[in-house]
Amino acid sequence: MRIFWVTPSNRTVPIANRFGGVLYEPVKNEKLTTKEFLPDNFKAAFDKCDTLVVNGTWGGERRKAHVKPDLNYEGKIASYIMLSSYLDMFNQHLVSLAKEQEKKIISIESPTISRCLFNNFKNHSTKSHVRMSLDHWTWGQGKFIKRPDPEFPQTIANIGKTSFLNHTWRNNKDGNVLIIGGLPWDPTSTIEVEDFIEHSIKEIKLVTDRPIVVKVHPGCKIDMSYITDKYDNVTLLNRHTKLQSLYKDTFAAVIDNSTSCFELLEAGIPVFCSPDSFCEGLGNLDVSKIERPYYAEPGEVVKWANTMSMTEFDKSNHNSMIHYFEKLLYMP
Repeated sequence: MRIFWVTPSNRTVPIANRFGGVLYEPVKNEKLTTKEFLPDNFKAAFDKCDTLVVNGTWGGERRKAHVKPDLNYEGKIASYIMLSSYLDMFNQHLVSLAKEQEKKIISIESPTISRCLFNNFKNHSTKSHVRMSLDHWTWGQGKFIKRPDPEFPQTIANIGKTSFLNHTWRNNKDGNVLIIGGLPWDPTSTIEVEDFIEHSIKEIKLVTDRPIVVKVHPGCKIDMSYITDKYDNVTLLNRHTKLQSLYKDTFAAVIDNSTSCFELLEAGIPVFCSPDSFCEGLGNLDVSKIERPYYAEPGEVVKWANTMSMTEFDKSNHNSMIHYFEKLLYMP
């Protein structure tokens, strides 16, 4: 199995070292512009490979605005936004080529269920975990391993997510509705962030008079202050407000495709989401039912959480991570 690695990082180096293949990091290899995606020697290696491994996202249309076509990206990136935008565009180019050549595409992305530990540990870091899937990084479009192997068990009981074993719903029955927006340029979102927030406000107001609180992503710099003038009983929070500080006043949360769902659900708050979201299996997809959330039984939550435990892997457990990476390589 010949593998072509794009932008190897601390998430992927242990696997890359084990499986070998061609490692290519666009911002550190030669002078690149958006017109020169792969030097000839790397293009030849790409054409010969069976599998493309992509670190990060691809397909973000709004990110194109942040890419300067004639800029030398040779390790000198003006900002994180520009870097992520360039890599997204670069990844899209190779993903399109891989699809044309019928190669497998393995996606490496940020963690999922380990995010819930932010609720209990102020300084928790998710850097030790990595999400791995086939074809795409989102639940709705990607293919994830669904069942653990006995040799390398991946369940909430043995990966430190035991809070889900005794899950209870602890939302404030007299509380507000919390809307959480994603990153404006991130293709993880199924709808533009501004449109998602406004659409959600309108849908919620059709069925309830509860106060609405809006929290945008910490990295969102779009000015959304107009919504407090446009809509009654709507509060816009500072973008750096900690999610954990909002639980005690929240009845239900509305997200698009944010991985904040893991923290919210662990805190006992019902989450309404898009069908692409990791929490779609817990039954709250229709915002018109915001006053009547589906409260999954403890057994349903445990089953869901165990499935989610198969979406990410601990880098410190090399044997387990490599084992499941290999399963993805040979997944139909």
